[in-house]
Amino acid sequence: MLHDTILAGSRAFHATGDAPSYAEAVRDGAWTAQRLGAIGTVDAARLIRLANQWRTRYPNSPTSQEALRAALASVAPLLQALVGQTLLDHDAERGIAAGGPTVGQAIDRVFCAVAQANGRTDLTAASKFLHVVNPELFVMWDAFIRAGYGLTRAPRDGTPPPSDYARVFLPRMQQLARCAVATLAHERGTTPGQAVRALCVRGQTLAKLIDEYSYAKFSLRSAEVWDAEFR
Repeated sequence: MLHDTILAGSRAFHATGDAPSYAEAVRDGAWTAQRLGAIGTVDAARLIRLANQWRTRYPNSPTSQEALRAALASVAPLLQALVGQTLLDHDAERGIAAGGPTVGQAIDRVFCAVAQANGRTDLTAASKFLHVVNPELFVMWDAFIRAGYGLTRAPRDGTPPPSDYARVFLPRMQQLARCAVATLAHERGTTPGQAVRALCVRGQTLAKLIDEYSYAKFSLRSAEVWDAEFR
């Protein structure tokens, strides 16, 4: 069953160890509207340091920190509107305000701005920054995960456009999460909320759990995950 495979991926991921400061970084959940409205260079520096614990190699100069801060500040109103949205329940077609963009459009604009903050396209780092800002909604990815889900033919086969995150990747992750939750809820005769709690046994968000599974399957190429999937 899919939910067993996802849990196998989470176990394989945690066997390698998580970033030491990750739990502290996401302890309070999504950044509040107030915090998003006052993003500073200290916030940007902390995001870069955390991402680089995952071997992201994002530039960490004062110029880079300021560029990331400016990019986040430029989309702060959209990030504020996305507070409360989750991977499982967000509706990409729903408007976030009267006359405003849809949820999907807001995610796209946010991701593209952050991915191109330093005058280059950094897809992996952007997903990590935004996951910390809203760990309930944004799922992380890397080159192996993008290839594994069909966004590229191979990890070194170029990079997809930043808009693929909101338009292709995140919808696929939502389908994956919804399928896992629905099948577990049906199997155990529980509610979807109870199924989510049963899946997220380490207290992580569902978006983080899906990342752990994808990372173990495609980046680590864990035999445990593949064995669970085809058992």
